[in-house]
Amino acid sequence: MMCPRYEEGVETVNHVFKSCPFAKEVLGLVDFPRILSNSIQNMFEWLTWVFNNCPVLQRVSFCCGLWVLWTARNKFMHEHSTRSVVDISRFIQGYIKEIEGVKEKRFSRKELRDHLDCQQNDDELFKLVGQDLEEQKIAFGLAE
Repeated sequence: MMCPRYEEGVETVNHVFKSCPFAKEVLGLVDFPRILSNSIQNMFEWLTWVFNNCPVLQRVSFCCGLWVLWTARNKFMHEHSTRSVVDISRFIQGYIKEIEGVKEKRFSRKELRDHLDCQQNDDELFKLVGQDLEEQKIAFGLAE
């Protein structure tokens, strides 16, 4: 199948995420020059390289970028919906800022009880509130 957006090149996983001009432009605006300049062609090897060589926040941003590109591709294909490269890159950057904000927020027992509107006992709440930083990283998929 040809690239549905540009009607050139065969639409492979590599094309959707790496060689399509749309993907290159989106990922370029999100500021992944090191990732984009990598010459590895195989998708699995490329992803492995990213996870072995990039800092945690860049890996999270990159995965978010791939997810948004895939969603945009599917909406284009199935709903004939288009978003600009700038809109998509801003969405990725905003989503990452939101994740960072959630990661930094630690709830008190009262805030957690109010937020969750739950009737959990103190031991259960302590487990939720008292997680150490490593557990929070794991919960957000940020552990190294």
